[in-house]
Amino acid sequence: LLKELGTDRVINYKTENLDEVLTKEFPDGLDVIWETIGGKVFETLFSHLAVHGRLILVGSISAYKTEGVGGAPIDNLQAKLLRGSKTLSGFYLFNFKHLCPKYLKQLVGDVVSNKLRVVLDFGQKSSEGEFNGIDSVVRGVESSEGEFNGIDSVVRGVERVLQAIHKYLQCRSGLSEPLSTEPSGLTDDVSEREK
Repeated sequence: LLKELGTDRVINYKTENLDEVLTKEFPDGLDVIWETIGGKVFETLFSHLAVHGRLILVGSISAYKTEGVGGAPIDNLQAKLLRGSKTLSGFYLFNFKHLCPKYLKQLVGDVVSNKLRVVLDFGQKSSEGEFNGIDSVVRGVESSEGEFNGIDSVVRGVERVLQAIHKYLQCRSGLSEPLSTEPSGLTDDVSEREK
């Protein structure tokens, strides 16, 4: 899936040594890192951040069941950021909720025009069957933990969440047919959409 989406290099941290692969294949470091795993993976990725590189911390899935969004201690973090002119920033979607209507329009438009490819996992292979409705979000994410396989599992989890949200919106709108994907059908005014 990731190769089909244009990924240059997929690294399976369970079968490959992340540090060795990055050292060998990216000797100058990585310019941009979108980090969702946390823990030791975060530490390894940070150590491979290039001069002027940016690391965007989006999650810490490896720590959610143990210490929550915990911190991986990095010795001399301030000095490493300063000397490398590196940027470390957090990204928490709820802090950008005011931008969601605008970008939802853009995302839907990109899907309709085939600029963005959407792949959905309906949970057919799940032991409890297809994910259906908002109540399936937790089950969908939890079911991916047993088969956690790096970013591929994160992608599957996001796909499951998006599908559950889509079905939830269908139920709220009272439609039995799929919601319109026409960008013109969306509005920035949440109260107007709920009428």
